[in-house]
Amino acid sequence: MKLKLICLLVFFQGIVSACDVPVFRYALERWERDLYKVFVLHRGELNEADASLAEEIYDNSIGHGGHANIVAYKVDLNDPKQAEDFYNAHEDLKQIQVADKPQLILLYPTSTRVFKAVWEGELNKSNVDELLNSKATAELMKGVLQGYSSTFLLLESGNKAKDEAAIQEIEMAIKTLKKELKMPEGVVQTDGAVTGGKLTPYQAAAIDPSNVLESGIPLKIDFHLVRMPNNDANVIFRTILARTFKDESSEAEPKLFAFFGRGRLLGPMIGDDIIVKHLMQLSTYLCGACSCQVKSQNPGIDFLTNLNWQSYLAGSEVVVDKELPPLIGLIDVEDTQAIEAPVTEGAQETVEADLPSENSSIKISGLITVLLVLAFLIGGSLMIRKK
Repeated sequence: MKLKLICLLVFFQGIVSACDVPVFRYALERWERDLYKVFVLHRGELNEADASLAEEIYDNSIGHGGHANIVAYKVDLNDPKQAEDFYNAHEDLKQIQVADKPQLILLYPTSTRVFKAVWEGELNKSNVDELLNSKATAELMKGVLQGYSSTFLLLESGNKAKDEAAIQEIEMAIKTLKKELKMPEGVVQTDGAVTGGKLTPYQAAAIDPSNVLESGIPLKIDFHLVRMPNNDANVIFRTILARTFKDESSEAEPKLFAFFGRGRLLGPMIGDDIIVKHLMQLSTYLCGACSCQVKSQNPGIDFLTNLNWQSYLAGSEVVVDKELPPLIGLIDVEDTQAIEAPVTEGAQETVEADLPSENSSIKISGLITVLLVLAFLIGGSLMIRKK
């Protein structure tokens, strides 16, 4: 798996850059998330409690005005027509038993073209809460919203020596990466600052809109390590990882993933492959100019996240005015508090109302620059004709 990942990253680095925005930031601002399918399988009418849980999933799904990248369905298997249609479309799910208790079935993201369950379990309050508000995922998202290029997620093996060796390599790599990696030049931030220095009038007139950032989330090259102990917490999160990234090793090994963008996950590096050199190759790809604007042609898979990403991309006031929870280096269900909703409805409306005027000022300044350049060129040509 590691060799495949490194080969892919080297390949993408060799493609001519389509824009100057680094991959990790381009993914955050411009890559829409892939959707997961969630099925509530039941027999007969749902009781009041189960119906309420099913409604909660619906309300949180993108298709029903929520922010989780899921599409939700209810299927009554006692209805011959519904059962036939469901199993004709999902033959791989026939082995899942549904008796008296309704079942939750989560399918892989639609972009993978894999129509098997990536997780399944009972429809109950605990599973719905973990599916929609995973504390592990919330911990990773905080790093993204504070501007980290990537959050490295280490799944510890339980072997203290192996885990400590991996941690030392990661911490050493982070120090090296912060010193050696540079931000691509020509990225225009929301405050008008440009990476690499000021632009000449000619350069300003030729700005590619894809090089203009769409949020005030800090732009920096920095990394954060989150450790997940080898325990029974975060079951759904671990199951999705295990089934998506199958481990062919017979021994328990630490596994390293890179989390960036709106929940994009790369990896894993396993055991002895977690070394500074490989982390440098991975991070050079993430911090390099976006080599391919087509998301599907980039490595990785989207994880299930339940966050209004657009509220953070609307403008810098969202991030600057709202203090984010402190980053925690150790994930555990008992210790980590669930992330709060990022923006209230009123605050979201305010941001959206302010956005057009901000964009308008950028367009007007760009237009003035173009007109000045044209005037200069016309004046110069008239002087030449006179002579």
